[in-house]
Amino acid sequence: MTASESDQRKARIVVNDEPEGEHRMYANVFHVNHTPWDFALHFSSVTIPVNPIPPNTPSLEITARKMAVVQVPAKLVPDIIRALQENLATYNKLHGKPKE
Repeated sequence: MTASESDQRKARIVVNDEPEGEHRMYANVFHVNHTPWDFALHFSSVTIPVNPIPPNTPSLEITARKMAVVQVPAKLVPDIIRALQENLATYNKLHGKPKE
């Protein structure tokens, strides 16, 4: 194999779908911030209060429980956006657009 042939080979990453100790969580709140090097994806969960908002209440404070913070290098963000767009297009074809 020549040097140019070895430069053209690509590594393939295989993700084990059932890792030991896997813990899935639900998040319905999401925000992002960044540094010059990384993006931080913050996932939280909010439970809507069971009791109705009392009359004449100007505002209601609802606490979000932090579920996870995922930090990724900035160069990975375009790939994340592309993967989300492709999956959203597939979802829309199968189920219709999500309701807001």
